[in-house]
Amino acid sequence: MRRTGFALFTIWCCFLARAWFYCAAVPLWEGYDEYSHFALIQYVFTHHGNFPLGAIPPGISRAVSASRKLTPGAWVIHDARNGILSYEDYFDLPTAERNSRRARLENIPLEWSRQEAGPDEPIYEAQQAPLYYWIMAPFYGMLQGWSIPSTIFILRLLTAFMASATVPLAFLVGRRVLRDDGMALGAAVIVVSFPQLLILIGHVGNEELTACVAGLFILSALRMLESDPSTWAGLWLGASLGAALLTKAYVLALLPTAAVVVWLAWRRDVVSHVQAVGQGAAALCTSMAIGGWWYVHNILTTGSLTGQFEDVHGMANRQVSLLSAIGRIHWTSVLDFMATSQIWLGGWSFLGVRSWMYRIVELIAVLAIAGVCAQTVRKRPGLPRPGGLWLLALPYLTMVAGLCFYATQVFRTRGSAATPGYYLYALVVPTAVLLVAGLARLMLVKLRLLPVPFAALVLIAVEQFGACCVMFPYYAGLIRHLPNGALPAASIRQYAHGGLTTFFDRLSAIAPVSSPVTLAAMAILYGSATLILLWSACRICTLASRPES
Repeated sequence: MRRTGFALFTIWCCFLARAWFYCAAVPLWEGYDEYSHFALIQYVFTHHGNFPLGAIPPGISRAVSASRKLTPGAWVIHDARNGILSYEDYFDLPTAERNSRRARLENIPLEWSRQEAGPDEPIYEAQQAPLYYWIMAPFYGMLQGWSIPSTIFILRLLTAFMASATVPLAFLVGRRVLRDDGMALGAAVIVVSFPQLLILIGHVGNEELTACVAGLFILSALRMLESDPSTWAGLWLGASLGAALLTKAYVLALLPTAAVVVWLAWRRDVVSHVQAVGQGAAALCTSMAIGGWWYVHNILTTGSLTGQFEDVHGMANRQVSLLSAIGRIHWTSVLDFMATSQIWLGGWSFLGVRSWMYRIVELIAVLAIAGVCAQTVRKRPGLPRPGGLWLLALPYLTMVAGLCFYATQVFRTRGSAATPGYYLYALVVPTAVLLVAGLARLMLVKLRLLPVPFAALVLIAVEQFGACCVMFPYYAGLIRHLPNGALPAASIRQYAHGGLTTFFDRLSAIAPVSSPVTLAAMAILYGSATLILLWSACRICTLASRPES
């Protein structure tokens, strides 16, 4: 147990070291919708914890609006006419102008954070549930007087620390489902290896908290099914579900799983039906008391359960019905984008890696799905029981169905359908456990952990290529879009002969951390943690050859 605990602690430290480099190096506002998430935290603090509940969101602060015009903007939202330059345009500016912009960014007046920029720049993330913003607002208040880049860096670190809870949660869930410490550690390794997860947690946003509380919900559901019915078990399940409902609307997909768990607990305890009913009632009342009010507010305010703009506008479009939208959407393209954006999508600039890299990861996923299906149809001794695998697969399937519904609403609103797959990282804990279980089913029992280092190596290789050859070189101006819109990968030669110094100098000019030396030190720590993670994945394989207790 001591050796297992040390291995888990090592994996957790690797997660933090790798994530905190992204927190330091990803440029300001390059994270998905980061400026709007930050503006909402700012709003909640300046309004003493009051969340904007009106149908029309307030405007972002004057400070956030000014900062957007002093830093380069993500490729998909850059607008030179309104002062938001692309990375290419930004690095075409004279060095003196770039230094002046950074100095002005560091010295934006504090009173601007309390002044609204205007209705033409709304805080569109006000459609989100409020839990994350209530948690982060006091920390933002402690940073009053700090510059916006420094504040963003600290908030990113705190957000990544929240997300790091998925590592021990993956181990605990894996131990209950996989019933093997080595395989449970393998699930924790896979969590740290997912390439897109680092991009998600490297910015201010609520997806990280969602992954944490959703993992806690899965663990609570497993505990309920494995223990005698009790009010406390119902309260834990209801509290975790209610907290999840207060983070993102798409966790409504967890409701069918909660219903199935409560029903199975009632059906299993034939003798103690009364206790099982009390347990289910405690779960229902607690979840509704914590998170239900938000969805009642959404219905009363927008007429939509989710409160999302696309959902509201899609329901208002009487010309395109839901059924006709389903028939007109090119689902192959929607599902392909969902898969690729779950594997790796380089920040809000929507950068990509080579297409064959996506296909390799997709092949591993298909093999894992085949293994899970094989285990549920024909159970092999020494591997997880089918019931636990179904419980983990159910929320994933309902989440995919929910994202497909979102895609239809987007189509009804805009005439084209798309939905990002990185939302599925809310279920990173069950995803990692299912991946390990499915791949183990395709191996001999003694070799069940062999796929862990292989899968970790493939996932980290994709992340390394994307980060070192595409994403960060693009941010630093070493590569730029071609006239046809394509983005070439950086070569090793661009880092040689002083290129590495230029890389850290340029990156520090637009990142939250303004010191090139500090960024270089964090990059070394990030690289070391990556190697230790791969070594840990290989060491875990030796646990499979030991006799089980």
